[in-house]
Amino acid sequence: MTIILSTSNKYGFVTVCDRMVSSSNKEISRRFNKTIITYSTGGISTVSFTGVAKIGDSYTDTWIVEKLLGEAPKEDAIKFGNSKKYNSLRTIRSTRNCIYRAIKSLIGSGTPGSDQYLEIAMSGQEVFQGRIIPHGICFLKKQNSKSIEVGGLRPRDYFSSHLHGHFHVSGGYGKKHLEITKKMMLRAKRASQGPLYLNSVRDVLVDALRDFSEAESSIGSEAMEIIGSFDTGNCTVSFSSIDPKHSKMAHPLFDEEQATFSPWILSPRRYYPPHEIAAGSIKFPMGSFTNGRKIFVEILGNYSGSGICMSPLQRKIPKPFAVTRRFTR
Repeated sequence: MTIILSTSNKYGFVTVCDRMVSSSNKEISRRFNKTIITYSTGGISTVSFTGVAKIGDSYTDTWIVEKLLGEAPKEDAIKFGNSKKYNSLRTIRSTRNCIYRAIKSLIGSGTPGSDQYLEIAMSGQEVFQGRIIPHGICFLKKQNSKSIEVGGLRPRDYFSSHLHGHFHVSGGYGKKHLEITKKMMLRAKRASQGPLYLNSVRDVLVDALRDFSEAESSIGSEAMEIIGSFDTGNCTVSFSSIDPKHSKMAHPLFDEEQATFSPWILSPRRYYPPHEIAAGSIKFPMGSFTNGRKIFVEILGNYSGSGICMSPLQRKIPKPFAVTRRFTR
């Protein structure tokens, strides 16, 4: 089961998907990446990380959320008409800049973990020239490096690219990330001729994770995420081997009284008629494998319906959904 927690302040609105947490070894289990979704002016994004598990006294995913909520958007405030009042909610550009500044602040700071490998990626959808299109960006700081490498899918790239999508692999130990990402891209290209559609690519990601888990033993013992954005939506596929029958929910950002379920987490019925709905998560059984190892695949993202806005006045922010798939291998 997945618990969906939402929080907001003056500058941002963030939904955090907390994965299954083992009661027997809580300290290690909390290192697993948490799916972070940010709602911004003009779009929606998923944020994930790869690399160092703790920065200072905070787990890296907690540190990211604190940065997203704690810094005022200085350069991207939007005026309401002729009013001197400003919209305080972040834009996607402001969120990107916030993450970049957060990583840059670590360089030479002496904070424990600041000299380690860290990779943070954003992937989602934004309104551009009256259309909802995918966006993606990745910030990479190598171990003991004083520079930040930036790459990804920009709005202008979308119209000239044959592959209308962006993927990023996070979690795990990082040894297989480049290989997995390349193979994911090849599978995604084969899955759809032209634009990538949510229903086909989502299944491709799940199948690929299952195949990689059979070949790479570290996948599953250390949770892994793949975030992707494409024409009709964006999603995060999370992969872990924790058994929910012997686990409990926990989250370092929230006290029990402050935790609230997000009412927005729904599954589009046209793709997945729900078998069971509990705590904002929709579960689906998957096939069985012979060696009996239990693997859990969680899918969290949003679906934009038509995928295209006819005009800026008809902007429709995609509807989030959550799906949990499980299979035994």
